[in-house]
Amino acid sequence: MEFDYQLVDLGEMIKSVLAEFEQAAAEKKLYLKYLKPEKALSKIKIDSLKVRQVVQNLIDNALHYTKEGGIIINLKLKKDKILFSIKDTDIGVSDEEKVVLFEKFSRGKDVSKINTEGTGLGLYLSVKMVEAHKGKIWVESEGKNKGSTFCFELPVRGRNR
Repeated sequence: MEFDYQLVDLGEMIKSVLAEFEQAAAEKKLYLKYLKPEKALSKIKIDSLKVRQVVQNLIDNALHYTKEGGIIINLKLKKDKILFSIKDTDIGVSDEEKVVLFEKFSRGKDVSKINTEGTGLGLYLSVKMVEAHKGKIWVESEGKNKGSTFCFELPVRGRNR
């Protein structure tokens, strides 16, 4: 996989990706909110297409597995990293699923009943793309039917001040 690193405004990218999913959220009667950082974040050096794919995948997953309520996206600076999080009111993730969810061809237990089209590669590829940027990705959830928050963080080294 080749990477083309450029200085990118991650907040603008997120707004652009959200625009792609607004109609799908509206059709499901879900809210889709973006909580912008209090202070504008500096551009960071990333491969915008790869990171965009990660954001698209996380939003797409949240929309597929959220039946009611909605999705809140947050972006903030956390020391020397930018933290992206997407919190939903979906089916949640058990502790046993958290361990394998990011593996190749892995899908959460019983999710095929909700979304029959998934391949189990989206989160796996997201991990690879985030790790190639020297970042990390993870999921937080209090368990089944309690929603989940998928997060990734990227170092801000190389950012433009």
